[in-house]
Amino acid sequence: MTAQRKGRNAQSAIVYKTTSVVDDRSNEQVQVDMDNGVEVMAAFTAASTRDIAVAGQATHEQYTMIVRPDIPDVGMWSVVQWRGEFWDVVAPPEYHHGTRHVRHWSVKIRRRMGGGA
Repeated sequence: MTAQRKGRNAQSAIVYKTTSVVDDRSNEQVQVDMDNGVEVMAAFTAASTRDIAVAGQATHEQYTMIVRPDIPDVGMWSVVQWRGEFWDVVAPPEYHHGTRHVRHWSVKIRRRMGGGA
């Protein structure tokens, strides 16, 4: 772990992973599992917000969350609860390999409009 993720700069967050479900028409769909969040310690840094992926999601509050590498099923449909608000994962998480002490995921998150789940 880096000092950021376990030192005084570490902040608690809850990551809601994705799960696959089958709908009424036998189609497999990905959705957020809001019943089973995983509490993590992470470091947060401000990120650039030049690009707006979806109309209506224009916000300047975008961060990069640096978190441990052993959290499975975190992807584009995942949700993060941090500082009492909900944040969408806006890009595929990036895995950074290295020694055991430095490997981590970088996850770009953007605050949900209205802050709700």
